[in-house]
Amino acid sequence: MGIAKRITNPLIKLANHSLAIAEGKGEKAVKIHSKNEIGQLAKAFNYMVSNRQDHIEQLNASNAEAQNALLALNEQKYALDQHSIVAITDLKGTITFANQKFSDISGYEIEELVGQNHRILNSGHHPKFFWRQMYKTLSKGDVFHEEIKNVAKDGSVYWVDTTIIPFVGESGRVK
Repeated sequence: MGIAKRITNPLIKLANHSLAIAEGKGEKAVKIHSKNEIGQLAKAFNYMVSNRQDHIEQLNASNAEAQNALLALNEQKYALDQHSIVAITDLKGTITFANQKFSDISGYEIEELVGQNHRILNSGHHPKFFWRQMYKTLSKGDVFHEEIKNVAKDGSVYWVDTTIIPFVGESGRVK
């Protein structure tokens, strides 16, 4: 075998293995028995293939763990939604999420609630001081818990045992 074939054949073999792995068709090491630079390249390639497989296995394990955590969170959310009124608002009190229980109790469709300010439920029962205290508590990142008298879409009133939990960002500020 000529010198050209001793160089090109291992390179072609290495290139074909690279393409197969890139296409997801192979994870096997390339067998090149050469002690020159091509052999070193094949050894480095095989090391990369081995490490790639380890990383894929770690990624699959992490993905399975994340899927299990997501399933658990969805189950908890379902249980919470069956029991409680849940709403998420921005800093100005604009509703960005409302669950079905909130819709059922308030008489508003979810689509009517989202984008509205919580003031649409204000019965006028609580003095301005009450609301200032609520915002002061929340702005410190503390949980607010009180009974609040709201008014439904049809004008009827209802009381809710309210817990508002402010979420604090990495900056330490309520988001």
